[in-house]
Amino acid sequence: MNKNTEQSFWISPAGLNIEVLYSPATKNPTDSENKAWYLGIYSQIVQLVTQQKQSKPKLKPPILFIHGSFHGAWCWAENFFTYFNDLGFDCFAHSLRGTSNTGLPPGDRVPSIRVESHLKDLLYVIKRIREEQPERPPPILIAHSFGGLYLMKLLEIPENRGNVSAAVFLCSVPPSGLSRMTLRFMQSSFMESLKIIWGFALKAATSDVGLCRRIFFDETVAQEDILRYMKNFLADSRVGLDVINLAPVLPSVRADPVTGQADWLEEISSERKEEDLDLDLSVTPSLSSELSSDTENSIDTEENITEKKNTFIPRLVVGAEKDFIVDAAGTQETATFLGVEPMFLADLPHDVMLVPRWREAAAVIADWLSSILSVNLD
Repeated sequence: MNKNTEQSFWISPAGLNIEVLYSPATKNPTDSENKAWYLGIYSQIVQLVTQQKQSKPKLKPPILFIHGSFHGAWCWAENFFTYFNDLGFDCFAHSLRGTSNTGLPPGDRVPSIRVESHLKDLLYVIKRIREEQPERPPPILIAHSFGGLYLMKLLEIPENRGNVSAAVFLCSVPPSGLSRMTLRFMQSSFMESLKIIWGFALKAATSDVGLCRRIFFDETVAQEDILRYMKNFLADSRVGLDVINLAPVLPSVRADPVTGQADWLEEISSERKEEDLDLDLSVTPSLSSELSSDTENSIDTEENITEKKNTFIPRLVVGAEKDFIVDAAGTQETATFLGVEPMFLADLPHDVMLVPRWREAAAVIADWLSSILSVNLD
């Protein structure tokens, strides 16, 4: 873990002690290994062509990382924190409700967590980041696996969008959830589909090294690292996601039946003029009022929205070629839903942030941020 990482616990309106890891931007990153790697050989590894925009220096948005199932904030602090710190970004990551370091609200004994609860916690963390860094633009949200589903749900609500500078979906679960992918897996390889069910539903990935490697990693990850990660997976999977009540609120409910795109996509796809690129730094009233709601498992619906504003939010969808959990069709579904073309990382597994070649995934994101947000990473 990054030696500069600070651990805090932020108390949400629900009384939940949310673990938040924070690591500040490196002050003098000129000689850092990550900076040299990004500037030196990145273009030789990933074929990504971008145009660097020239603009006056401005404060970079912080980055908030969102993890998926079986993980916690720790998975980002392993490698990505230092990398993006060296490129001048403050980094935050919070552990979702039900994980070992965040747990549940006082007196709550639920066996599973509804997606609405995760969303409320995410909104609270964003609110706190904006309050602690009022001079900076809203955070960039980078979500992995099931974290991508929470990010899609956040973007559904117009008032939330002013609190997001950009959205990155990394090996994200698609808007339709796991059902379509599971069906594809069963049709192509019944035995492989059983491994996913055995690994997740029965949590065998927390005790079987070979299965854990197959699902999350590849042969390049040292066994001692997998054993260490498995301890975290076990601790962070004791309370799972409420999949029974997930179907009615899946992001795909808002997908056009013909195009597959989100019905709210146009509202975040109209690019602002260059002079309008400076983002509103205030916390939107809707974000604050939503967090003070006494209804823990409810979120804003169209009926509650009094004003809609078009807010341009750049989106990046990145899949992994050797992902055992999210297949190429699932990544394409996410990209179509969000109105972008996906990118795929060659020969990388699901947990791209924890394998030896993690820099390739980080560099794809960094290069995209450099072009789309006009931030100087040189």
